Amino acid sequence: MTKELSATSYWLLQLVLCLQKVVNALLKVRGLVKDSRIFMAVQWLRKKLGPVGVEEQQDQLQWRLYWEHFFPAMLFFVLLFSADSLSFIFFLPGLLFSSSFPRRIRPVLLWSAWSFVSALLAPSFPSAVISFFQETTIVLSGLAAGFYSRGKREWFQIILLSLALVISLTFLQAYAAPPFPPSWVPLSEKGKIPFRVTGAGDNPNLTGLYLAYMLPLLLVGWESKNGYWKKIESSCSGILFFLSLPALIFTFSRTSWVAAVFTLVFYWLPNEKGKIIRLILVIIIIVCIFPPLVARILHHPFQSGTFEYRVRIWKETWGLVQKHPVTGVGKEALIFHLHHTQTMRADHLHNLYLQLIVEKGIPSLFIIFWMVYNFILIPSSRSIHQSSLLERGIRAALLGQLVAGLTESVWNPPLLHFLFWFGFALLRED
Repeated sequence: MTKELSATSYWLLQLVLCLQKVVNALLKVRGLVKDSRIFMAVQWLRKKLGPVGVEEQQDQLQWRLYWEHFFPAMLFFVLLFSADSLSFIFFLPGLLFSSSFPRRIRPVLLWSAWSFVSALLAPSFPSAVISFFQETTIVLSGLAAGFYSRGKREWFQIILLSLALVISLTFLQAYAAPPFPPSWVPLSEKGKIPFRVTGAGDNPNLTGLYLAYMLPLLLVGWESKNGYWKKIESSCSGILFFLSLPALIFTFSRTSWVAAVFTLVFYWLPNEKGKIIRLILVIIIIVCIFPPLVARILHHPFQSGTFEYRVRIWKETWGLVQKHPVTGVGKEALIFHLHHTQTMRADHLHNLYLQLIVEKGIPSLFIIFWMVYNFILIPSSRSIHQSSLLERGIRAALLGQLVAGLTESVWNPPLLHFLFWFGFALLRED
């Protein structure tokens, strides 16, 4: 029968048969997680109704093992191909795998609770509730991946592999120098910027912010000497760190450059000021030998067309804050406003903090500032020692992303939003 089919039909049939086998295998699994709080509650209820068999417990443990085996592939996928919130949905079962949630989950619950209340009271209800569930999927997925990755090194290996692919793509794009949309460069810089690489994505700013986030983590892998990372991981981290620098330059993203410099300075403070001085000297040398950087850096960035475009968006959306200062208007209403009042179409405000106020109200900004101060800034003031090297790198990455939020809506791309909560969950309890 299959010989009469075309090649395309034959492979489609094989795909359907494979999917059927997968579904049949999954249907045999009747449980979720052996030691989760949710499952423990269900087990308690079922014990009241009747005993739980050994075979059923084995099936529940098997489902957990399935998820753990798929975790590296899921993480690798979202680091390269995260298009929307649905890309992260398979991380959610990981929340069921912990018998006790750390203290760090409390501010996240407060953040999610206020997001839900603001969505219910927003003028764009019920579309604001849909946006809330999409955002919450990313938040919880980042937490699940981060909590699961604590004390493990698989997540770092996946990051090294994805970075190697992204950096390779940036070098290929820089060599080919493909044309890019005129809107990526202001009129004053046209003809001076030879290319703008996008890596595995479609936006140079997203690629630049992704590389800036990874820089301190690569330093952690390179400088760690306590045996936590393997020697090959340490060597690859050092190589990728130096390759990330030209890849970051080739994005020609000023926001990413500022975020990268900030993360490195924060990572090396306060005991390694010599490295900060060397970083400044390297920046000066690179600017001198690479003329396109002069046009990008020294050509009055606060008077460029892109910055004026941002300022115009901020001014025209401030009226939404004045009308709805407490609950915000919701994401869909903001996008509708931007599409119908701007001469240049935009989907976000190019400012994380203003976007939070417009979408969720002023209280959301206070919650975020409280989280950053209480869980990132205060713990980072502890004395620096070898065991806190990974913490220092993660905190530098998170703060660098928040600095970039001054001129970019860094949580609008699902990947950057996921990475923030992933890093937040990786931090140990203080």
